[in-house]
Amino acid sequence: MFLYHALFVPVLNYGLLVWATTTKENTDKLAVLQKRVVRLACKVSYLSHTSDLFIGHNIVLVKSIFNYNLCRQHKSSLMKKTGTLQTLAGLQATLTKYNTRKPEDWQIKKCCTNYGKQMLQFTLPALLNRISKEQLFNITETSFKELCRQFTRVSLP
Repeated sequence: MFLYHALFVPVLNYGLLVWATTTKENTDKLAVLQKRVVRLACKVSYLSHTSDLFIGHNIVLVKSIFNYNLCRQHKSSLMKKTGTLQTLAGLQATLTKYNTRKPEDWQIKKCCTNYGKQMLQFTLPALLNRISKEQLFNITETSFKELCRQFTRVSLP
């Protein structure tokens, strides 16, 4: 797995902001490439399934890398008690007048364009609303390895 982490992960992280906001067709091409590299690094057949390899080696899927990195930054900002990421994202708690089954904890800015949906003011509150309350409450106590496991099991949309 050193081959994967040394050669492929830096390429993904370098262009993260570009390809994380691209179309599904382009991320599917990256997912196929990621599967090929994992198969080569694990020395398995090109026809074998990769889901067990991703879970066994704690590899985050291409579709979830942006959300995983954003969650890591949020966690480190909470642990350092700087609050810079929260200030940049403009996080505001949602005040509801009525009790609902699943209220959103954070206000999400309304946007009409894809550019607006790519901004931090939209992505961080939307991600935090999708994460369960138990995971969000324990995010400072959760290790980065366990956080990585959560993103290998479930791919957030």
